[in-house]
Amino acid sequence: MLLSVGDRIEEGTYEVHSRFKRAVNFTGGHRLVSVVSESIGAGPVNIVVKGVDLRRIRALRVGQHTISVDGRRFEFGNSEVYDSSVPAAPPATETFRANLEVLGGALVECASPKSLAFLLDGGRLANFRPGFERAVAIHIRSAVEQLFPDSGLPLRCASLPTHVGPSRYARLRFQVSECYVAVDLDSRPAAMISSPVFWLP
Repeated sequence: MLLSVGDRIEEGTYEVHSRFKRAVNFTGGHRLVSVVSESIGAGPVNIVVKGVDLRRIRALRVGQHTISVDGRRFEFGNSEVYDSSVPAAPPATETFRANLEVLGGALVECASPKSLAFLLDGGRLANFRPGFERAVAIHIRSAVEQLFPDSGLPLRCASLPTHVGPSRYARLRFQVSECYVAVDLDSRPAAMISSPVFWLP
């Protein structure tokens, strides 16, 4: 059964690139497509299937409204197409910006020593060994400075432009190291839960 087709998948014939327990990656020229199980989920270049043995898949062909897996043909319509577009965020409120600062504090507190939290706390660069590790971290910092030239580093969460994503449409959910953090960015005051075992639906 075909559950979802990514909206960035181009028509064509694909060959197996790599195989994992829950995903098979295919390539066709410069393009990448992944046939994945429900546990991986939908994505721009994912084809989500159910009842298909991923260990046995050898061939993939993508048509305008069809997917063929080892000759087995699946049809799909617009309702099965994953939408990867990001809606523009509404203007930030003072509450939103204040709560974004709370989120930044939670990230710094919970993140592992060698995470990207050095973008919020410049002192964390010292956690990276001189040489390759430090060079990669400095390169990332340089890229962020180019993306957000007016923010300054270390970044202050409230100084980030709000058009970077629709984070305020729902509870912000992410994993930082082994610490799950949830922040409702529109509540007053910020509602935050931080726990190594907290599960978000």
